[in-house]
Amino acid sequence: MGLWVPPKVSRELVQEREQFNAQMDEMAHQWSALETMREFNHELKRIDELLELIFVPEHADVTGSPCRPGYWHVLRRNAGAPWSVIVLEDDQGFPVEPTSRVFEKLRQGDLWNHRSQHEQRRLERLSEEAEARRKIRDREDRQGHLEEVVKANTRTQVSMNMDSPWTQNQSSASRRDQASRKKKDQGAA
Repeated sequence: MGLWVPPKVSRELVQEREQFNAQMDEMAHQWSALETMREFNHELKRIDELLELIFVPEHADVTGSPCRPGYWHVLRRNAGAPWSVIVLEDDQGFPVEPTSRVFEKLRQGDLWNHRSQHEQRRLERLSEEAEARRKIRDREDRQGHLEEVVKANTRTQVSMNMDSPWTQNQSSASRRDQASRKKKDQGAA
């Protein structure tokens, strides 16, 4: 079911889509002679007749398209809609050569495939479990720290480390004894 738009806007949208598709088509035909594209396109066509691999050269004008100069792209020529573009890049966003990773990426994005759906749910479950383990570990760390603080403040401890030998502290009883000694000394004098 489509969204109703005024005829003028509809004509503008169709014109923009046709212009975008023509630009994509020009880039695809311009560089379709590369052997790598032929090999991959043969395999891509076995998956979906509308898929095609293209390379956009560094000097290409890609204004208004999702393509990036110097990158490989997988196009899907959608009928009656703008074409879909998948940019082939590594995790840091740098261009990569087409490899079997292209097919893995397409398989992951195939939401009709039950294996892809199962894998997506599995990854989400693993992520949730990892987050739960992290929260438990953080809680245990906080509890351990609090336990150490309580022990340090409530237990009497004597250091057995010879580097810093134990000395009598200056508690209030010790101060009271010093004060009574001073009084005796002053009384005797």
